[in-house]
Amino acid sequence: MNVEIDIVSIKYENKRIDLIDNPYQPLKDLEKYLDFITELCKGICKNNNLIEKKEFENLLYYSFLYYLVNWDNIYHSNQVPYISWYNFKNNIDSILKNKENIELFLDYRYINIEIFEEYLREIYNINLKRKNKNILIDSVIKNYHGYLIYFIFLIKKILMNKNNNNEKFIALFSTDYDRYFLNKRFFGRHLFNHEPFKQLMEDLGMDDLDYKILYTKYNPFNLNNYISNFYKKEKKELFIEEILDLKIGLNLIFSINKIYEKDIYYDIKKEDFNKYFICRMFKIFVKHKLPFILWTYLSVKNFIKNTNIEVFIGDSEKSFISHIFNLYKINEDEIKTVAFSHELINKNYTMVPLSNKNKLIPDLKLVWNENIKKLLIQRYNYPPEKVLVFPDPRFLYWKSMPKKEKTILLISQGFPIFYEQIFELSKEGVLNNLTKGYNVLFKPHPGEYPIKKHYIEKLKDLKNVEVINNLNFIPEYSVTITSTLGYELLNAGSKVYFIDESAKDVFLIDSELFKRICRKNLKEVFSEILNLYTL
Repeated sequence: MNVEIDIVSIKYENKRIDLIDNPYQPLKDLEKYLDFITELCKGICKNNNLIEKKEFENLLYYSFLYYLVNWDNIYHSNQVPYISWYNFKNNIDSILKNKENIELFLDYRYINIEIFEEYLREIYNINLKRKNKNILIDSVIKNYHGYLIYFIFLIKKILMNKNNNNEKFIALFSTDYDRYFLNKRFFGRHLFNHEPFKQLMEDLGMDDLDYKILYTKYNPFNLNNYISNFYKKEKKELFIEEILDLKIGLNLIFSINKIYEKDIYYDIKKEDFNKYFICRMFKIFVKHKLPFILWTYLSVKNFIKNTNIEVFIGDSEKSFISHIFNLYKINEDEIKTVAFSHELINKNYTMVPLSNKNKLIPDLKLVWNENIKKLLIQRYNYPPEKVLVFPDPRFLYWKSMPKKEKTILLISQGFPIFYEQIFELSKEGVLNNLTKGYNVLFKPHPGEYPIKKHYIEKLKDLKNVEVINNLNFIPEYSVTITSTLGYELLNAGSKVYFIDESAKDVFLIDSELFKRICRKNLKEVFSEILNLYTL
């Protein structure tokens, strides 16, 4: 039997186990090791003038948890999220138990699955074969990845803004540059002119909303475009390079070894491989991630004090910059933090439940519906007073857009089955009948172009489907598998169909509503629309 393993899946006998599914149980298991992680964080801080010991240990503990849980790890260094590790270990034990004649292939395209290989050799003593192993890239990532991150941001800081902007203002909003800088779809006039939002800001003590919007970008691609927009941005807009403090950044390069021990040794036996895994990931984290985190944290600390910010409002609790501001709040208790729900919150929400060992949450969490509020309170232990059902800024954005009748928007997420259903309906002539009365549009996910280009090009060859990249109206009908855009348009008045039952749990939609908007496939949706429309 052939078994192929990478960081996101195990494939064997025409089966596929997704290692990033069902994160709740792995994170409940991780709770057992929080005391162990606390101990790992002790004793490595040295006496220094930049950060106090307790403050540093909080930074280390919560930031390591952040990287163990969140998906920043997957392409970076040789860290592995605990979810992937837990699901790998439990599933591979089940697959290999009492099996003979097994051939194991490890796919190194993500370069960070050495811990999987070590476990298999140690426990099962099986001969392994490697795929996509690049010795040069692997060596660079293992030894210099952290320095590369630091160097890229240091250069961007020097190029884009040598002096920090210390203009005084009350509130700082933060969102993703790539998704929202040009279209202002998250923090824009549609939100700031919304009366309930104005009231919420008053309740937080801001009668006069004096604010700036911080756009964060960590992806190094399209750097020319990013730098160009930096000089075109409006007065109320900031880029993350303006938050970073150049003096601190340069100082840390020469003094990082005076702040904490980088060469860590812990004698953890492999009999408890979970502890061994955590310890190994901790060493990698300290080497690669901690310097940039420390630079960002100390820069934010200075920035808050210099600008007198009282409230931070992030698009997501899980964004890196929200994490940093929540850390500052825990250590200093001088600001209020608010988080919208850009991240999906459902029964598999990737978060360690709140407890005395995990207190890092915003002062106020704004969620999409009552079902999400109940889930956060009942399953993740959020205090009820810290969760508020409030319209997402993207819902408000679409409400200001014009509606366009006789339009059907197909919203893709890169799933081949979605494309294949369209091609099949084209062969059957259903699309041809449909386009006699409707304009059929197809919107790929931005991330599809590098990996699904052949599907998109084939789709463009169809005469009755128009491929679009941007959307500036509300279509009469929208069809998707589980796209967030579909849920946004549902709230904006589009007649949305989900063609996957998992969408109910993804967005925690009420059962009665979901019965009305869920269909088995595209053919069922199109047949229903054709029956409604008289040719």
